Amino acid sequence: MAGMLFTVCDKQNIKKSGVKIKMKNSHLSSFLCCLMIYVGIIYSTSSFASNESKWIINSIQVENGLPDSTVFSIQQDQHGFMWFGTTNGITRYDGQNFLTFKHDESDLNSISNNNSGNLFIDSKNNLWIGTFGGGLNELKIDKGEVLRFPYSNQSITSMTSENVQTFVEDTNGQLWIGTTAGLYQLEDS
Repeated sequence: MAGMLFTVCDKQNIKKSGVKIKMKNSHLSSFLCCLMIYVGIIYSTSSFASNESKWIINSIQVENGLPDSTVFSIQQDQHGFMWFGTTNGITRYDGQNFLTFKHDESDLNSISNNNSGNLFIDSKNNLWIGTFGGGLNELKIDKGEVLRFPYSNQSITSMTSENVQTFVEDTNGQLWIGTTAGLYQLEDS
């Protein structure tokens, strides 16, 4: 880490950058060792303090429109919108306003479960939503359509887990899905 000074000290030697200095007085050795550590601490904390002024932290909370204060996943789509996966649905943020997607029993175009903390945006600008209890969902961002992928503990042609943990898209455009019941590869048909 830049700005850090590391020194190894003992009663007989001070090592700095591989150079040994023999000391005849152990008090002088201890004093120099402490001085070097003190200078290193002062130097490193002053460089950290100067970096603090470069950051502005804005807090976005439920009162601002976030559906839940627990945010598990953050993604940014090709249009610049920020997407947040929470325990109370997913939400799109444009820098000022939120558009929230939640589960609705009567609407098959809604996400399958509000506990939707795992998000991934693929190369086609589709948002993949991993839920805990509702399986896998795909939101076609440009169309606003939600597709639910069924899961079954009986079928080998569908995922057997309702708990989706992670995603990655490989160099061939295939989506890999990590769940609590194993790993799946989703191929375009």
